[in-house]
Amino acid sequence: MKQTPISSAILMLALAITANADESLPHDQLQDISEKELKFMVSECESCHGSKGVSQNESVPSLAGMSADSILNSVEQFYFYERHCPNANIDSDGPKSGARNMCDVADRLTKQEVLAIGRYFESQSP
Repeated sequence: MKQTPISSAILMLALAITANADESLPHDQLQDISEKELKFMVSECESCHGSKGVSQNESVPSLAGMSADSILNSVEQFYFYERHCPNANIDSDGPKSGARNMCDVADRLTKQEVLAIGRYFESQSP
């Protein structure tokens, strides 16, 4: 059977979708997140998303009460540039890391770090 350009393109698209289905942030199953590291990362998030993840800025969503999986999914979307990454318009000095948007943040985190951060905010009251 001869492949047409359209069938070749469909096949390539199907392979690309399958290959990306399991993509996530960089990770190491053995990575251990210390309380000190988690506290620093949470403070970085809180500099934009508010104390305990309750945002006071209508352009920045609250994280409090969101599931860890939802937070991971959102960060992955920023990591893969599936979501727009406007520079944050925040009232505070911003994160100590110098990140100005969520794509900057996503580029610096591992999957285990995001899940640890997510579990913290999941346990906070919205």
